[in-house]
Order: sequence, then structure tokens, then C-alpha cells
Amino acid sequence: MFNYKEILEKSRIILRAISNKGYHAYLTGESVVNAVLGIDSNSVNISTNAPLDEVKMLFYGYEVKTKGDYSLLINYEDVKFTVKHFLKELKDGRLVEGDNLEDDLLASPFTISALAMGLNNKITDVYGGYKDISKKRLVIPKNKKKRLKNNPIIAFDGLDYASSLGFSVASSSAFAIKRSKEVRNISLDKQLDYILSAIKSTHTKSVLKYLKKTRLYKYMPIFGGEFNHQIKKKQKVDSDTFIQMALVRSLNEENITKEDYEKCIGLTKNPDMTNNIVSLAVKVNKGDYKKIDLFNFGLDVSLASNNINYLLGYAPKRTKKIEKEYNDLIIKSNSEIKYFSEEIMRDFRNISLGGIDDLLEKIKESILEGNLMNDYYEIKEFVSKFAYTEEVKIKEEKVESNIVNRSFVRMQEELEQKEAKIRELEASNLLIELDKEAERVARSIVRDLDIYQDEKEKVYKEIKEAYRNILIKNTQKYERLR
Repeated sequence: MFNYKEILEKSRIILRAISNKGYHAYLTGESVVNAVLGIDSNSVNISTNAPLDEVKMLFYGYEVKTKGDYSLLINYEDVKFTVKHFLKELKDGRLVEGDNLEDDLLASPFTISALAMGLNNKITDVYGGYKDISKKRLVIPKNKKKRLKNNPIIAFDGLDYASSLGFSVASSSAFAIKRSKEVRNISLDKQLDYILSAIKSTHTKSVLKYLKKTRLYKYMPIFGGEFNHQIKKKQKVDSDTFIQMALVRSLNEENITKEDYEKCIGLTKNPDMTNNIVSLAVKVNKGDYKKIDLFNFGLDVSLASNNINYLLGYAPKRTKKIEKEYNDLIIKSNSEIKYFSEEIMRDFRNISLGGIDDLLEKIKESILEGNLMNDYYEIKEFVSKFAYTEEVKIKEEKVESNIVNRSFVRMQEELEQKEAKIRELEASNLLIELDKEAERVARSIVRDLDIYQDEKEKVYKEIKEAYRNILIKNTQKYERLR
């Protein structure tokens, strides 16, 4: 963090370098606010009409990154400069590349960000933002609805001003944010940096007041409920505790994904510890921990977990009770167990890995509950019984598997036999039907023949057989008889 006077000196180097090329360049937005209020910083905003490709060339050899269509990020002497090309606002609220400072300032999201300071320290103020700075007030200038529609993140930029400077929001601007449909659809990913700044802010009252007036907390996944809780209860907690409370509340209400959970614990100083605190708080929300919970999670996590549930109103404060129960534990770490994982895996190779995990939990719990002495031979005998049970279980599973396999084979054979009988019956019925059809046709042909009866019978048999073959060969119905 640099003193604001140092920042101004470093900024003048950038402004002068651009101006020497015949272009205009000014400090704008929050950088002017910081200069007016005398606030230290390590970042600067600059607006210019210089083509960004030429600005890149000016700072060849320094770390320069493109940011969107109209900005560059330049790391110059440990200060982060955002150099933005002038913009202008169209009638429909969209922002496009502009060519003069006034249009650029008129497109600013807040009156206080519509300020510019040149090399001569003269301030250009198009919306009366200097007055709003003195009142520590956030005002979205004209076309509020269009500005929020085209750039809804303005609502969170306002939260950032409340977080960093303790500014309040004008009622008309708060109302516009509250009514904006676009603000409601900003993703958690885009919100996270703003939320973290708000949580860590020393201007807690300003943050909560901003959220209350704009109702912005309603559109915050995971953290909205916790901010609302803070607004009502006016509890002041550190940032990690706040995040842990929000996660416990969200998990209890089942409205958080695994991916979002991991993003949120990543905001804390110690993600692993946060994960343990939250896990225990959700598992045991009343603070009545079993001995195995105290052993597995430890004293610090257990106390923190109880504190989270206390702050959420789920549990009474049990600090002394938890400390006493933890101090009374027979063992407090795996290293104190006389016969444990490495020895077990060496001596009992027949126990599966899953079985080992279950066994270790049983050993710890049995010792803690006083049902097993923490003695090498006592534990080994306990493991031996478990290993025998595990072996019997495996054998029983194999026997059961063989029985099931044999039963399946037998059932398969019976099914095949039944299917064969069905096919045989179907074929028999089909032959009967075929004979009847051939017989009917043959009799209708020979009925009126003027020949002797003996001849008729002979001709009938020949016609029947011939027609029978024709039906089998050419009719789909009798296909299976071919």
C-alpha cells in the first residue's frame, strides 16, 4: 500500500508518458476519490484517448495485460494501473469507444466516479461528484435503469465503495438497484470478490446499511441469508466466522452445490480447518459431541463449531463443557494408541482396506468409551477377533455367491426347457392350422371333379400336399416351419 502522495507522483509518470505522445490522459474514478480524501492505495485508474496498442509500446518490458475491449492492466513499480480508453454512452445505455473526456465522465456509473484529474491537479466534475464525496454519498446519475440494465455489476461496485470508504447510497439509487431485474441474475463467481471485501470491511455498518437499502443481499447465493441475519442481529464477527456461518446455514437448508462450497471455503485463511468446523457444525448442531467427535476433530475445531451454531441460534454456548470433556479423554491422538494402523496391516493381511478404516474407528471409539484398554496385547486380541469375523464374512459371501450362481444356472436351464416346450407347442399348433387350410383348399378344388371317388382321393392328397408346400414357402405366418 502506497501513500496517496506517492501514488500521485507515480501516476504523473504514466500521464506524462502518454501526454508526450500527443494524447490526453487523466486520473479518473476511485483514484480521484482517493486523492481528494487522502486515502492510501496500490491501484490507479487512468482514462485516455491514446490507442491501447501505443500505450502497450510505451510500457514495453513491464507486465501489461489486456482487460476487456477497452482497458489494459499495467504493473508499474508495484502499482497496478488500469488504463482505459475514453468511452461514451449511447442513447440505449450501451458503452462504446469515445474520443473525449467529457463523454467518458458522463458515462460513469456514479457521480463520484465522474471526476478526472490531469497533470496540473485540476479536477473536472460533470455531475457534482465532488460534493457527493464530501457527503460520502453514492449517487447513480441520470438513466439509472439503463445503466443498471447494461452494466448491473454497478450495484456491487456501490457495495465496494461502502466496504472500502464507508459511503452510503442515495435513496433514489438504492431504489433503482432494488428494482433492477438484471442485478438479480449476477452469478456467484462475479460476486465473490465484492462479497469478500464486504465481509472483511471495517465499515460494517455502512455495508449492512447499503445491503438493507438496496436489498442486494436477496440476490446473493449462500451469503445473502447471513448478511440478512447480520442486519437483524447486528452481530460483528470476523470474516472466516462469517463465511463458516453462511456455509453451515446453506448446508442445513440444502441450497449449495459442492463446487460453490469449495469456492467459498477457499475464501478463508485456513480452508482445511474451515471444512472441519463446518462439517462438525452440520453433523452435531447442538454441541453435544461424542467422545469420538472430540477425538477426531480436536478441541479448537469443536469449540469453533459450537460457536458457529451458537451464533446461528442452533445451540447453547458449551465452551467449559467441551473443554472438560476433551481434557478427560483417555487418548487425544492416534500416536497414543499402543497398537494401530501399521502394525495391524502388517499382522493381518486378510483385512480389506475398507475393513481397516472401520476397525480403526472401532478401536478409537472402544478405547474412548472405556470398553477396550489402551494396551498392545488387548488391542491385538480385539483386532484378531475382528479379523476372524472379517474372514468368516468373506467366506460366507463367497458361499452365498456360489449358491446364487448355481441357482441362476439352474433357473436358466429350467427357463430354456420351458421355452423349448413352448416353441414345440407353437410349432404343433401351427402344423394343425396349416393342415386345415391346405385341406380346405384341396377339397374345394376336387369337389366338382367328374372322376371316380378313388381318383378324387388321390388327387385331393396331391393338391393338399402341393398347396401345403406353397403356403410354407411363401407365407410369413408359416416361416418357422420351413
